[in-house]
Amino acid sequence: TCVVTFSAHWCGPCRASKPQLEALAKDSPVPFGYVYESDLGDFLHTFSIRAFPTYVCFVGGKEVQRVEGVNFAAIQEMVSTHAASVRRMPE
Repeated sequence: TCVVTFSAHWCGPCRASKPQLEALAKDSPVPFGYVYESDLGDFLHTFSIRAFPTYVCFVGGKEVQRVEGVNFAAIQEMVSTHAASVRRMPE
């Protein structure tokens, strides 16, 4: 289980929201990743990204939920919904 943030270097809302996203990710039971459109090129279309930023939750390699645009309440809800599916290392 993970959340991947699809972002763009030129996106103002992406840049403005990144510090708050990093703070949310720091305390999240679900790992977060960050991918820029310039790193993916045409492969970006594989994920049907229509807006930046877009936050996609994957469980077992499959998309289960997404949030388009900066909406931290919806991102937190997505994390809470899927936190139980995070596989933890045994102690």
